[in-house]
Amino acid sequence: MRRGKKDANHNDLEAVLRRNGWVPIDTHNVGPSCIGGFPDCLAYRSGNITLWLEFKMPGESLTQAEERFHAEHPGLVNIIETEEQLEKLLTKL
Repeated sequence: MRRGKKDANHNDLEAVLRRNGWVPIDTHNVGPSCIGGFPDCLAYRSGNITLWLEFKMPGESLTQAEERFHAEHPGLVNIIETEEQLEKLLTKL
């Protein structure tokens, strides 16, 4: 089974989710093993709200598989590079 690359900021971003009452599910290995381009993390909280998150290091581009996934599911996945971006998204919800 192929393994996906875990971005260097992945654990820090999951910690932001936890601090804000979200439960992250690490899915960074799903893409290579079954669904190409699948997001790095799903996160949920009470109230049946689920976030689909693609973590990237600042300035890093989407892979071709990720671009295809985003094109097939427009508006579903939030691309997050920094803790500040994630905090801003969470305050909107």
